[in-house]
Amino acid sequence: MRRTLLGLAVAALCAIEAHAQTFPSKSIHLIVGFPPGGGTDNLARAIAPKAGEALGQPVVVENNGGASGMLATQQVQRSVPDGYTLLLMTTGGHLLRPMLEKDVPFDPIKDFTPVTQINISVIAIAANPATGPKSFEDLIDRARRNPGKLAYGTAGLGTETHFMIENIGHLINGPMQVVPYKGGGPALNDLLGGQIPLVIQPVVTFLQHARAGKLRILAMILPKRWETLPEVPTVNEFIPKFQSPMGGGAVWGPAKLPQPIALRLQSAIASAINDPAVNERLRADGHILAASTPAVFAAELLRQKALFEQLLKEVNLKQ
Repeated sequence: MRRTLLGLAVAALCAIEAHAQTFPSKSIHLIVGFPPGGGTDNLARAIAPKAGEALGQPVVVENNGGASGMLATQQVQRSVPDGYTLLLMTTGGHLLRPMLEKDVPFDPIKDFTPVTQINISVIAIAANPATGPKSFEDLIDRARRNPGKLAYGTAGLGTETHFMIENIGHLINGPMQVVPYKGGGPALNDLLGGQIPLVIQPVVTFLQHARAGKLRILAMILPKRWETLPEVPTVNEFIPKFQSPMGGGAVWGPAKLPQPIALRLQSAIASAINDPAVNERLRADGHILAASTPAVFAAELLRQKALFEQLLKEVNLKQ
């Protein structure tokens, strides 16, 4: 029996190795958990062409927005672990949802194979110049004077941006009103149209509009000021106790994705990020690039998960 089991194990390993050597032999589908036009979608479309060149097969971006990214997440969870269906989500959104709801049908750690964290997002709070706060100090004042009245748009309930601003409201004793959207693009459209006074999103979502004077960036969620917009303060300059996991866009496969394939995919994504044109574009758009290995990414996920669990004990994040 022992010899039989050993023989089966060796055969399985040989099959995995053979598959990895011929991978990929067809198009790879990169499933994005948000609609077109947001920061996560822009990130996917920036890296997909060059990653496809590195792999020798097209990387096709598909949007499956809704339920704060859960539709895309479940699509990849149910897929065959052969490397041809991948998830691109934000790390915070992927980790937070199961912490907030009891009936989420997946475990963000056990049911997925980490491939790479692509970047660390520069998150910013932006206001409509006509209807929103004039500064972050004004935001704090309005939130305190009218608890639960100051509305802000986010890419969905249970996303990391939702958590971040709820944490801010908790620390300043000025809760705000969440207006959830299916992604950053729709939230930005309503901000520009004056339907909402605030959004919290990766700065890439609205940087060009800020430069054109169509909206005002109030503060960044970073440990120190961002070199691209050094005049914009960080949240910590006003709220020293504020902390949040520094998430960003990342790629997962379903559980049991063979490590040789995960490493092949990570290498292709790193190659795309290191392409001079792609690198320059992403940095200009507000991405701090990472392209971590599967092992480093897996360790970072556990660290972020522990910090979220700690902070959620302090913040009452309403669904």
